Amino acid sequence: MKDYTEKEINEGRPGYDALHCVEFCLNCLYKDNKHTFKDTLTERLTYEELLGALLQAKDELETKNEEE
Repeated sequence: MKDYTEKEINEGRPGYDALHCVEFCLNCLYKDNKHTFKDTLTERLTYEELLGALLQAKDELETKNEEE
């Protein structure tokens, strides 16, 4: 990302658990009425791909939480 190194980005973490963060991002995307699935966030990443990854992460985190 512009103005940040990969190392700087990887060092930052929110103060919430992963499921909470994934659900926050999904809720923000659900409310977005300016973009379509095919719009791009970056040169090689669409909203559809981001949503798919977040939904898979949510499913895995929920399964992990149920197993605990």
